[in-house]
Amino acid sequence: MRSVCSAAALVFLASAACGTLSNEDIAFLSALPRKSDLHVQVPVQSSSTQPACAIGDAADWRKAKDRGDQINSAVDGVLALVDVVRAIPPTQRKTDLRVWGPFADQQHPGVEYQVNILRFPPPPDAKESLAYLYSFEGRRTGGPFQTVIDGFFLGGQAKGGQGEIDLHFDSAYALGTNKPDDPHGDMVIRYDETSDPRTVQLNLGQGGLALDPFDYFYAGYSNGSGRFDYVLNDPIRGTHEVISAFFKANGSGTANITFRTPLLTTEVDECWDELACLTFVRDPLSVTKLCGVNASCGVAAACPTVP
Repeated sequence: MRSVCSAAALVFLASAACGTLSNEDIAFLSALPRKSDLHVQVPVQSSSTQPACAIGDAADWRKAKDRGDQINSAVDGVLALVDVVRAIPPTQRKTDLRVWGPFADQQHPGVEYQVNILRFPPPPDAKESLAYLYSFEGRRTGGPFQTVIDGFFLGGQAKGGQGEIDLHFDSAYALGTNKPDDPHGDMVIRYDETSDPRTVQLNLGQGGLALDPFDYFYAGYSNGSGRFDYVLNDPIRGTHEVISAFFKANGSGTANITFRTPLLTTEVDECWDELACLTFVRDPLSVTKLCGVNASCGVAAACPTVP
């Protein structure tokens, strides 16, 4: 994915003509998402020093920040191309259409790209007054265009609207612009900033980019609290954990964990404080070994109130 986006970015920087953006051009470009619209914001724990925890460390929660950073890195790769277009005037202007390109790919001879943003009336039941479709397409010279990135947006501007952006890895493979370690299939990102919390949903069906295949979900409130659904796999132990974590701005929180091994599937509930020390664990089958032979340990009343 990095090669697809970085190569295309160089194309635009090297080939774009000088000029200025009109107010209408800016309106079209406002349909494209920014990093702040798609980033996952998991709070950093208040202490970098590992404390002595009575029950144990909230290890799965500590990994949430790394998982969120991996998602943000994947998002940034997609938006590397999208962001470059913002500074370049379109080559074609029509009432409800803007077109950039085609531009030759300087790193991959024989490949060129074109960007289209179309404005159209929103669906009858939509709350928003404006709707856009966009596509970033590549082709071998003389051949048909293949969609590398596409998406839609409902709203007057990305901040306060909702949309979807898709990256098609197989198109990059067909063009020969992929990295050897790029996954196949699609990465789909849906986002909604029409209310509090804002939400981001990322699906990477075949895995890759340091992420396991999963339908990741994030909801972030303006006060810093939120929810993050993610997955942790341990191939050595043969475990698969699906985690729904609910957190406060200070990092304390609760989680429901669906724990799968080759022999069983069970659910574990955990609570932790702002230092990521577990304060309560419910583990009926003792899969975590945190409570010994007991079904639970700690104090349930110590669990924070979360969204």
